[in-house]
Amino acid sequence: MSRSTAKSDTKDIASSLPLWRAFGVIELVAMSSGGLTASEVAHHMNLPLVTAYRLLQRLSELGVLEGEGRGAKYIVGARLGRIAQTIAGSGSIVDRTRPIAQEIADEFGMVAYIAGLFEFEAYILAVQSPRTAKAPTVHPGRHFKIHALAGGKALLAYQPSWILRQLLAKPLERFTARTITDPDAFIAHLKDIRRLGYALSAGESEAGLWGIACPVHEGSGAVSYSVGLIAYEKAIDGTAAFAKRAAKRLKRAAAEIANVVTNAPILPDKQMLWPPLQSVPGDG
Repeated sequence: MSRSTAKSDTKDIASSLPLWRAFGVIELVAMSSGGLTASEVAHHMNLPLVTAYRLLQRLSELGVLEGEGRGAKYIVGARLGRIAQTIAGSGSIVDRTRPIAQEIADEFGMVAYIAGLFEFEAYILAVQSPRTAKAPTVHPGRHFKIHALAGGKALLAYQPSWILRQLLAKPLERFTARTITDPDAFIAHLKDIRRLGYALSAGESEAGLWGIACPVHEGSGAVSYSVGLIAYEKAIDGTAAFAKRAAKRLKRAAAEIANVVTNAPILPDKQMLWPPLQSVPGDG
C-alpha cells in the first residue's frame, strides 16, 4: 500500500467515525431492554461522558432516541420506531392515516392533508379532497412553503432551536405582503402557535389562500407531523368562528394520528411542558 493510499484510507475512516459512533449508540440502545444512561453508553462505547451525552442529545433531537438529561434512560425514539414498523410490514403511516384525513375533508368540505418534517424541509404526505365539495378545492402541493403555510408553521413551532437556527440562517422568502419574514416576529409568531396549539395562515403563501393546522404530538413530545385544512378564504363564512371549530376537530385528528404513529396517543387537551422558544434563535 502506498503512503498516499494509506493517508486516504485514514482520512475516510476519520470522516466516517461520527457516523459509526451514532449507529453504534443506536444499536446499543435498541438492544437494551430498559434503556441506557449517558454513563452506560460512554462505558460500553469507550467514549468520554461528554461525547456520549452530546451524541445522545442530538439523536434525541432527531427523534431517533428519546430521553432528556444526564441521568435519563435513553430508549428507542418514535422516528426509529416508525422505520421499524415499516420494515416489519405493519404498513406505511401514510396509508394508515389517510382515512383520518379523508374524514376531516368530508366533514368540512375542504382539502385535508398530513405533512411531515424531514431534515429541514416539510412535505405533504397525504392529501384528501372532500367527496362532495360545495366550493372549488385547492391542492397544497407536495413540497410547500414551510414558513408561510399553516402545516409548516405547526411543525416549526415545536422544533428544537438548532433547527430554527438552520431555517433562519437565510432570509425568509416573501411570497405575499402577509408573509412573515422578520426573524424576531417569526419566533414570536411560533410562540403564539404553541400557546394556541394550532397554526393559521391567511394569504401568507399565496393571496386568497387560508389554512389551519395542528401538530401531531408523538409519545416523546416530538413533532414530526401536522394535520391541516386548506381552502380559498372567500369560501369560508366567518373565519374566526370557523377556526375555533376546525382547531378542535383537528386536535382530535392529531391525537388519532399520534396513536397510529406511536401507539401512545396524546389527548388534545393534555397539558405538556415544552422548552421555551428563544426570542432570538441562539444556542439552547
